[in-house]
Amino acid sequence: MIEVRRAAVEDGPAIGRVHVASWRVTYASLGDEFLASLDVEERTALWIRVLTEGESVTFVAENGGAVVAFVNLRSSRDDGARPSIGEVVAFYAAPHAWGTGAGWSLMGTAVDELGRMGFTQGILWVLDTNTRARLFYERAGWTADGAEKDAVWRGATIHELRYTRPIPSP
Repeated sequence: MIEVRRAAVEDGPAIGRVHVASWRVTYASLGDEFLASLDVEERTALWIRVLTEGESVTFVAENGGAVVAFVNLRSSRDDGARPSIGEVVAFYAAPHAWGTGAGWSLMGTAVDELGRMGFTQGILWVLDTNTRARLFYERAGWTADGAEKDAVWRGATIHELRYTRPIPSP
């Protein structure tokens, strides 16, 4: 059974493992060198810092007590974004959890929490070649709005598309 709860600092290692496991499948097209550069310890340190700083909100989905997915939310980081826009900064599930309902449970919590945080619009950025995620987001009510951006990360160019959706008030 999938259970969603607010993440604690102690979840940092599990979130780091899920993050890297998801990336290794999602970003496989970026090549072996990129995949080899993904490091669980580095991601764990990042997530412990994020969970400690408190500038965002993170939730985890558990299956049988094990963290299998997570989402991180905050105000939009886009230049010039209105204060009413919240962002799904990270939304990842371990590949073995795909199709279990963890993503749906987590997305419902994310949209509800964005509303509780006072946002009326949500955005997220997704890799243009991540068809699986894009279809999931579209089924969850998100729509590509035409905005695109490129980032170079670890020597690989990542092309992302922005999705948006209205956020209902709580």
